[in-house]
Amino acid sequence: MLAAPAACALCCVQVRRLGLKCALSAKANEGRLLLLDSLHPGIPKTKHMAAKLGHLLQEHPRLNALLVDSAKDGADGGVMLRRAARNLPGVEIVPSIGTNVYSIVRKDVLVITKPALDALIERLRTPINRLGAAGLAYRARLEQRKQQLAAERRAEQLLLGAGQQPLAAASAAAEGNS
Repeated sequence: MLAAPAACALCCVQVRRLGLKCALSAKANEGRLLLLDSLHPGIPKTKHMAAKLGHLLQEHPRLNALLVDSAKDGADGGVMLRRAARNLPGVEIVPSIGTNVYSIVRKDVLVITKPALDALIERLRTPINRLGAAGLAYRARLEQRKQQLAAERRAEQLLLGAGQQPLAAASAAAEGNS
């Protein structure tokens, strides 16, 4: 059974993931989620970015959007996107790892790139680490010991196949003769 703090932390992670899934689903159901191949502007100018967003968001009268790209230095937006859109009022730019429920719900429209969506889906699908750092280190040591024992067994089988005594049997026989 899990201790209370570990169980509480586990629940928090599950609730945050569920909240992120619900926020994304709500934006998709409302028709306020736009999926693009890239947000990379040709020219890192605010005027060009404002025109591009105005064209994308022509159905929505207010320019209040959350732009999500794969990383701060990614090919689908990156530094050029941040330079071009940082002075636009009502526009927030976050990498996929920084996407959170509050940012999604607060903005009217969510504009996300395909690589960012793939990274976000991967983040939501990864299993929750229930063990913590110490538990993972213990699991790694156990796995290493299993591999070491398997290698010793294979070596003994090879020795038996060659007609030689295994090391454990040879040392026991040597002790019996003395």
